[in-house]
Amino acid sequence: MTAVAVSAALLLAGCGSITLAGDTLKIVSDGTTVYVKGDKAFWTNQASVQAAPLIGDRWLKAPVTNASFKSLAEFADFDTTLTGILKPDGAVTTGTTKDIGGTPAIELKSGSGSLWVATTGDPLPLQISTGKAGDEVTFADWGKAIDVTSQAPAEKDSIDLSQLGG
Repeated sequence: MTAVAVSAALLLAGCGSITLAGDTLKIVSDGTTVYVKGDKAFWTNQASVQAAPLIGDRWLKAPVTNASFKSLAEFADFDTTLTGILKPDGAVTTGTTKDIGGTPAIELKSGSGSLWVATTGDPLPLQISTGKAGDEVTFADWGKAIDVTSQAPAEKDSIDLSQLGG
């Protein structure tokens, strides 16, 4: 696992973004269909050099039941995402404190990892870590206003994977 940044504001609206090694993938789901969009760097680095020009700047569209996209669709479901990744896997104890993105946080340790929670303002989850360098998920954009009317892309801007053979 590599360091991942997650936009919490987008998750609340049924969409999200994941950054893997500096490459960002946008995700939108309406509960039946999932759309994903990466830039050329994302598709080149995370898929293949051949995939980038074929996909271009279009969204990939698939039913949420598509095996390859199911986990991405679940990621865009705020309740599923938080329930899955915030559930402790053992007894919870408090640990050290640190700043995450300029916000003071306290560590809650459980089994194989730690959850860092804001100690000022609302006690929001800020980061999850296994304790290994670079092995973390950081939540950002809590409270950020977003335009929910622009979630699902236009048909002309997407590639419908259910229409492709093989």
